Amino acid sequence: MPLRARGICEACENEAPFKTKTGRPFLKVHHPKRMSDGGPDHPNNVAAVCPNCHRRGHFSHDRETFNADLNEIILDKESKFN
Repeated sequence: MPLRARGICEACENEAPFKTKTGRPFLKVHHPKRMSDGGPDHPNNVAAVCPNCHRRGHFSHDRETFNADLNEIILDKESKFN
């Protein structure tokens, strides 16, 4: 899970919907460019998102735009995080 998220969905910017049994914020790992489509398993292609945004990134009518916008957010954050 990207540390840069700090418990906040990197797509909608809401807090994780709940904490796990161990007290960690529950966020899903999402690859805006799917690994099955040749996307890398690299911080520049991984976002920590809430379950709703994770589903949106895979199944919504606007998933291509959503994932492109999320990719820009990731790249911007990664450039500041490092």
